[in-house]
Amino acid sequence: MLFDDLAAILWPISCAGCHEPDVSVCAECHELLSDPPLAVAPPAAMETARVDTWVLASYEGRVRNLVLSMKHERRRQWGTHVRAWGYRAGRSLAEEGVTPRWVVPCPSSHVRRLRGPDVTGAFADGITRGLAEAGIRPVGCVEALRLRARARSQSGRDRNQRLRGRAGTMAARTRLEGDVVVVDDVMTTGATLAEAVRAIEEAGADVVATVCLAGARG
Repeated sequence: MLFDDLAAILWPISCAGCHEPDVSVCAECHELLSDPPLAVAPPAAMETARVDTWVLASYEGRVRNLVLSMKHERRRQWGTHVRAWGYRAGRSLAEEGVTPRWVVPCPSSHVRRLRGPDVTGAFADGITRGLAEAGIRPVGCVEALRLRARARSQSGRDRNQRLRGRAGTMAARTRLEGDVVVVDDVMTTGATLAEAVRAIEEAGADVVATVCLAGARG
């Protein structure tokens, strides 16, 4: 307790979404990502993939603050929140008739893994548990994709750079069979999701949906 009290004085914490003091994520901001996933029109990079596209919220305001903090801050205990959001999303997807055999998170660059927690992996794990408890079995979460050596982080790149930067950068770690749901943290141009779909389908599986915590408008 003494250490916790000292840490609170030296490194005060506030809600990553709205800056309410003394809480990592306030109840109101937590609920912003707790609604059922919304089916959205795929961005340009995803149009040829022809899979259903789902997001939990728009990538703006408090949600954007939350996601950026999740991707870069190690101090906060994100796992509980992200898995809870994924769990609710998984149950909702099952109710919508999404019945995958596998849930596959998009891979993060080595630099991203060093800088922050594995948000996408935790989200995929939560979705898998939600699907399973809704009766979709067997279903498993597997890190089936890897980034090739030349792949770089998409952070800081403009739209055209993002679209060009992901082509051919992913490969499957193993051959897959059955239907797959691909998971990522944020959908902007859709380039990362489109590349993941390509790599998974080349490995023998069928991608039936993509799910993200947040998606950019337009």
